[in-house]
Amino acid sequence: MDYTWSCWTDFVKKCPPIDLLIVNGDLIEGENPSRRDTMDAVTDNFLTQGKMAEETLGLLLPKVKKWYLVRGTAYHDGKHFETLESVAKNLGAEQWSAHRYTGYVLEAKWNGLSINATHHQTTGAIYPGTLASRTTLMAAAAERLGKLVPADLIIRSHVHFKFIGQSYGKWFISTPAWKLVTPYAIKKMEQVRATLLSDLGAILVKKDDTNSITFKEFVYEPFKANIRLI
Repeated sequence: MDYTWSCWTDFVKKCPPIDLLIVNGDLIEGENPSRRDTMDAVTDNFLTQGKMAEETLGLLLPKVKKWYLVRGTAYHDGKHFETLESVAKNLGAEQWSAHRYTGYVLEAKWNGLSINATHHQTTGAIYPGTLASRTTLMAAAAERLGKLVPADLIIRSHVHFKFIGQSYGKWFISTPAWKLVTPYAIKKMEQVRATLLSDLGAILVKKDDTNSITFKEFVYEPFKANIRLI
């Protein structure tokens, strides 16, 4: 936890001013019904977790002009998202409607760039590019049929690994997480795969006047304990 916090504070220090921040779900740990898999959690109290989230995000927000909070999984963010709503309101997030500050899918246009951002994405593939290609293909098909708002940039999270690529005429980002490998991930994925497919950090997107899109990655090494000499 000390290592993760040091990475976060380093990012806050090095991060340039941000026009638009998207916090893409799973902001808090939640109640975690399977407590035997989350012994590393500090607390399962939603009120305390909300205060922790406000303190953490509060370090970065002075650099941010506008920000949105996307809802994550009910497992972490809660079934009714009361804590997320409170955090977003207290920290001045943009409202999704007259009565709420969070939502599932952010469809937005920023600096001429159409964005589709949501926390959930399909899982299970060993190769990150497989997930990106599948998502962008489905998005292109749905847009062609008029079932989806067109997007130049698709942002997904949930799987904790970083991926940036272009497929079917769309940019796709899978964001890293601010969380290290947990006992649950080791149980579900096996330790080496969970470690291989786990990234820590954030991604910045920049679009200039020529419509050129560039990405700056803030990705930190996974925490590696010292080998034990026996």
